Amino acid sequence: MRTDFVIVDLETTGLNPESDQVIQIAMLREMGTQTDTLAFFINPNRSVPAFVRRLTGFDTMDFSQFPTLDEVIEEIRDFIGDRLVVGHQIGFDLAFLKRAGLHIETFLDTLEWARIALPTEPSYRLENLVPEEGPFHDARNDVQATYRLLYRIRTALSHLPETTQRDLRYLLGNEWDWWQVEALPNTRPSPLDQPHGEPSGGRELVPFSHGWQSQTWLKNPTNIGKNFEEFEQRPSQEAMMAAVERAYQDQSILLVEAGTGTGKSLAYLIPAVLVSLKQGERTVIATHTLALQEQLWNKDLPMAQQDLPVNVALVKGRGQYVCLLKADEIRQTTTVLNEDRERRIAIARLLTFIAQTDRGDYDAFNPSSREAKELWQDVMADRHACAGPRCPYAGPCFMRLARRKAEESHVVIVNHALLASHMANPVVLPEFDHVIIDEAHHFADVVERTFGMEFVIADFRRILAENTARNGLFDHLKTHPDLFSPIEYLRAQSITLLERLESLENVFIAETPPSDYNRQAVRVTTERFESWQGTQVEKTMALTREAMANVAQASRDIWSAAEAIFGDVIKNDPTWLRFEKWADDMSSYSLHLDQWGPPTSQQVSWWEATHLDTNPQITLRFGPVDVAPLVHDTLWNQIKTGVLTSATLSVAGDFDYMARSLGIPKERMRTMRLPSPFNVRANSVLAIPSDIPDVNSAEHLKELAEFLIEVVPRINGRTLVLTTSHKSLRVLADKLRPVLDPLGIVTLAQGIDGPSVRLVDQFKQSSRAILLGAAGLWEGVDVPGADLSLVVMARLPFAAPGDPLEEARLERIAQRGQSAFYQRTLPQAILRFQQGFGRLLRTKNDRGAVVVYDPRIIRSRYGAKFIQALAGPTIVVQPTHHVRQVIHDFIVKGGHDVDETPTNFNYE
Repeated sequence: MRTDFVIVDLETTGLNPESDQVIQIAMLREMGTQTDTLAFFINPNRSVPAFVRRLTGFDTMDFSQFPTLDEVIEEIRDFIGDRLVVGHQIGFDLAFLKRAGLHIETFLDTLEWARIALPTEPSYRLENLVPEEGPFHDARNDVQATYRLLYRIRTALSHLPETTQRDLRYLLGNEWDWWQVEALPNTRPSPLDQPHGEPSGGRELVPFSHGWQSQTWLKNPTNIGKNFEEFEQRPSQEAMMAAVERAYQDQSILLVEAGTGTGKSLAYLIPAVLVSLKQGERTVIATHTLALQEQLWNKDLPMAQQDLPVNVALVKGRGQYVCLLKADEIRQTTTVLNEDRERRIAIARLLTFIAQTDRGDYDAFNPSSREAKELWQDVMADRHACAGPRCPYAGPCFMRLARRKAEESHVVIVNHALLASHMANPVVLPEFDHVIIDEAHHFADVVERTFGMEFVIADFRRILAENTARNGLFDHLKTHPDLFSPIEYLRAQSITLLERLESLENVFIAETPPSDYNRQAVRVTTERFESWQGTQVEKTMALTREAMANVAQASRDIWSAAEAIFGDVIKNDPTWLRFEKWADDMSSYSLHLDQWGPPTSQQVSWWEATHLDTNPQITLRFGPVDVAPLVHDTLWNQIKTGVLTSATLSVAGDFDYMARSLGIPKERMRTMRLPSPFNVRANSVLAIPSDIPDVNSAEHLKELAEFLIEVVPRINGRTLVLTTSHKSLRVLADKLRPVLDPLGIVTLAQGIDGPSVRLVDQFKQSSRAILLGAAGLWEGVDVPGADLSLVVMARLPFAAPGDPLEEARLERIAQRGQSAFYQRTLPQAILRFQQGFGRLLRTKNDRGAVVVYDPRIIRSRYGAKFIQALAGPTIVVQPTHHVRQVIHDFIVKGGHDVDETPTNFNYE
């Protein structure tokens, strides 16, 4: 690596180079075998925000005693000279220097190069890449950390395979040459350089005799061979573990409701490991969220696994893996002249990722830039272009490696979607005897999507256009004179289908009723379908179906003709195999398009219009009205044992709603509801203002905003507000931000200030913030400790009207003479309510308040059911001004003497 560089780092009053100011600068350069540094504190001529002082550690520093940036800029310029400027996210620093008159033309960003050289790191923050160099956010320490990172990057680059280094040199030119990297001998080759077939056969699961029982393991976890210094025994965990063991023994289906802190994961993992190993059988464990899946794989499963000879596997959906065949095509066809730098950087990162990863999945790749995300769409192993076991990369294929590992494993971790896909097509996973479904309250929705259809017209048109374009899939097929005419016919039919799909999209855009929202779902009722007869809608739909059928038939004919011409050779040609998959997909799409239409007793069709105010797009959907019989037939009838667990499976202790939804046979069902391990009554207050307006009144959001403006500053932010619509969220954000921002309280609004995952991270890192969320934040938000002390529910979480499937289900219940509200609408809302309340207490030491700003909880006949579903918090029903004081005293003063309102107040 060359030594003509200088590392630069700045600390500033904020993130905007146009309005914020520099408060510190540090620089480091190599001088022979030594380093030379220069550092200044800078007078910003303005106050330094308190959160910046806390972040940097400069709490009491008087910046007015230091020189201004203008007074030291020439010394900075001289120190840099003509050297290459290096920094972590250096563009941020250079923007501030440019405003001061120092223009830097040549620079190197260690953030960018860390992503290339270290593509599997979970975080690229400087403190995560070189944690030993702290404390961070002091520019003097940060330049030292960047210096250490620079050499870590070069070391990682030198360990890349020689072919990968060659590819990076081609893609990045002089930028790569600056590192002066030489390939090390005996480096593991990249899978891209070792295409080979799939090995045959696999290891059979056999029973393993051992004397360990789950209860013995739990009480003496160190006896098997690993150290558990932080292990904590919990009675509720032991009770759940015993129940799971009994479920394995009597082949029942167990529903366990257990909240945060129970230790659910180990309570089901340990029996799963021990019983599966002992019996030589397979258990599939399914989660809804990626976070829990990664937690099980990286933390909990190794604890349960111990040193026992149990095989385990993690399997994800097809689109979660990189396709080596596609990646190799991009490697071979990318030219420097035809791709911009950002795209070449993304390709470079992909190539180093493939060379280093053992998993090859999206979450390990963790694309952060737009270019990297777009590149993933080009290389993911989607079902439209998979050559299967005949692919030249079938051997090293990450997706097939995961599948083969699963075939040899006692315990296989998947997500809900993959389990549901297996239910629809029982070859997706290897056969299994037992299933454990965590976060089970989501499972019915996932099954519904899997057994339904989603046809995004814009996405399909894009794929169709890519394949029909010159130099697309059709042009890459190994040709024969007898195939020229059929392929051109297919191209012409595909172009006709493109035109028909455009017309169909326009027709449904016109059919979509006006809406205040940017997404609208419209159900195809019998009346609506009959009204289309003889209209442009019917004609366009018929022409589109005809065009789709023609493309499907032409594709099948070409494949049959190619088989006759080329014989078995075609079955080893990757491009023809992709075409075979294309032909199968066209047949499936044609069948689904024929099924879309008038409702039946089992199915409802609808369309969704999105981006109504900009570029409208149409998605055609259908789904099963009732997934219960599907789950019953394709899952419970196929396995010995089932375990479903979540913090919310029952409605005030009643599991009937969940059992009905998932088709669980009553004769096999067992239930368990474990008490919260937290002291909910002492550590939480459920506060209900008694004088608030009706939720549908014009005053509701206005008074809620005033309530938050009064309360939030008094508790220094630390507030999560849960709404039931993005429209309400936007109204609240507009009312709160102008008032709270000048007080130093950051307002973070889901969908406005960023996606939910990023906003939750920002909320955790902000010392004073309020987070506004809609549907996505009623669960999954995990902010332990004092960072979250108040949860405010803007209204009870009843589902918004307008969902076509939900409307059909409610009608079906009403037709049976039952109350759709009490059978479905209310249980759904109570489960979501419990999830929202659960955001507050995440550890046994957490404490705080939940405010329900909806008068229906105390003024309706059903309101008591929401309160009864909770684990007994202290309840306060008082006028708003009293509630504000209770919250302040309980959170800020740590008060415990809260006057609880009797729970027999009038709900009528």
